[in-house]
Amino acid sequence: MLLAPFWMIPKTILKYKGYGIDAIIAGYESITGAKFSYISNTYFKKCDLFTEFPEVINQDVRLSKTHWNSSHDRAEYPLLMAICASLQPKRIFEFGTFLGEATRMFAIASPLSKIVTLNIAENVEPVLQLNEKEKIDLISNDKIGVYFKNTPEEFRITQILDDSFNFSTIGYEGKFDLIWIDAGHSYECVKNDSHKAFQMISSGGYIFWHDFDSSQPELVKALLEISKYKKISWIPRTSIALFHNLD
Repeated sequence: MLLAPFWMIPKTILKYKGYGIDAIIAGYESITGAKFSYISNTYFKKCDLFTEFPEVINQDVRLSKTHWNSSHDRAEYPLLMAICASLQPKRIFEFGTFLGEATRMFAIASPLSKIVTLNIAENVEPVLQLNEKEKIDLISNDKIGVYFKNTPEEFRITQILDDSFNFSTIGYEGKFDLIWIDAGHSYECVKNDSHKAFQMISSGGYIFWHDFDSSQPELVKALLEISKYKKISWIPRTSIALFHNLD
């Protein structure tokens, strides 16, 4: 793991990233006529990051070389690590292990946590619709979670190989302090995973969704529907939406 450069503390990340993201969104909307900014600002409350997570600015932010591929990851993974470190959740659930980058990131940020991560097994036909890119991204069992295997964090991580549609929440109700949803981005997958996350989130816990942006219209559609009965907010200048369970 690498210590992030000094300019990558969360406040500076958002300032640095924000201008670029604002310009990209403005350009995208002017060309396509999409109104993502309008949708996100109208239907989702903006999360004041440093009010919601006051200790986030005090966290040491670390990231791996594998996260250093795009401005998207450069900004959001360190930010998520800082949020996780500030919350120190005892139990974390992840929809969508893939290579296990985020899994290990959460494990490092919260060294006392137990993590359960879910990913569909190879050669299993998903019940719910996936887009073409997600079908290509399906990986073999030996690659799922490869980034946390044989690491000091592995013993705290439980890997489940199952289709999230078939995954049962029995025994997991109200157990998790942080849930990360970054699996299938189709409307059906997001609705399914979110429904199960609401069953599993603890009182005071947080659910986070990744890729809430104009490149994922079905995910946005699903969260817009969910926002009619759940108070979902959005961290401006990121593609992260969140729900704080205050029940």
